[in-house]
Amino acid sequence: MAAKLYTFNVTGDAFPLDMLRRDACWPVTSVDVDALADALAPYGKRKRAHTVRMASHKAPMVARWESFGWTVSDVALDGRRMAALRLSDGSVHMWGR
Repeated sequence: MAAKLYTFNVTGDAFPLDMLRRDACWPVTSVDVDALADALAPYGKRKRAHTVRMASHKAPMVARWESFGWTVSDVALDGRRMAALRLSDGSVHMWGR
């Protein structure tokens, strides 16, 4: 049985490096690696807000990304876009469209 693969975009300024471990995720392409590297540059040397396409074998921790000021968008599971619903307790539930 093949492992599930989630892909998603994260957008923000200073990259929260710990999220690579927390979400067990990685940048999808070399362009995404470059965007992540720029987001790790010291403040004032970063070019802009960054969008990095990430991949993981588990769903992204949306609330955790948001706690660092990053947004999560375009979540897909095995290539199928996912919809998300934020509950009043702050948790996010996703399902396939």
